[in-house]
This record gives sequence, structure tokens and C-alpha cells, in this order.
Amino acid sequence: MGEGSATVAIVVDPDFGDRLAGLVPRMPVWVARTGGNEAAIERLFRRFRGEQPGPLTTFVVDSGASREHWCASILATVDEHHGPSSQDPPYRSIEVIGTPLSPALRGICEALGFASFRDTAAGFTATRPA
Repeated sequence: MGEGSATVAIVVDPDFGDRLAGLVPRMPVWVARTGGNEAAIERLFRRFRGEQPGPLTTFVVDSGASREHWCASILATVDEHHGPSSQDPPYRSIEVIGTPLSPALRGICEALGFASFRDTAAGFTATRPA
């Protein structure tokens, strides 16, 4: 297993766009593939081509669903890719951008082992115990 980042970002803001460039160097990012994010995603894919694992992963979303749903639908996959079975050390926290912490998202995060939550201006963070 390779060395992993302690924090993973999940971006469900459909218009986060060029702000991705400031986030990707700091941590792995999972971003909703939307029209407002597409150009920035393509630029970053060209920039980081060939890096394994790549710092940027996209996921397809249903444009008719809520951002909360987008986040809920990707949390288990993020955990599978950055948890103890995939990287050492496993990630300890997520930084969600684009939706606030709802009771449903909190429940999913708690089921994945997150115990500490903090609201942010852009969304929320969730952290596992040390």
C-alpha cells in the first residue's frame, strides 16, 4: 500500500470550476462531473496525467438530484478507495464542498466511522478518531 493523504475532498458544488486547481495540490479530490466543472477538470487531468494514484477523481451525477444526494452516493466509494484496505495510513477526514451536513449525511458518515463534524462556509468536515 502506498502513502495516503489524511484528508480527502469531495466537491459537489456544480460550479467549483477553477478553484479545483488550488485544492488538488493539497489533497486527493473527488469532484462531481458537471458542466461548470468540466473545463477545470480537463485542464487538471492534462496537468497530472500519468500520476498514480491521481490527485483528481470525477464522478457522474444526476443533474436532477440534490447535492446532498450526490455526496451521499459517493461517500462509500471514497471510503473504499482511501480507507485501510486501499492506503496506509488510511484517510482520517473528509472535506465536503458544496452541501451542508444534513442528518442523512451525518448518519452515513457515522456508519463509516466518522465521529467529529464541523460546519464550514462551503460545506462541512468529518473526522475519524485517532
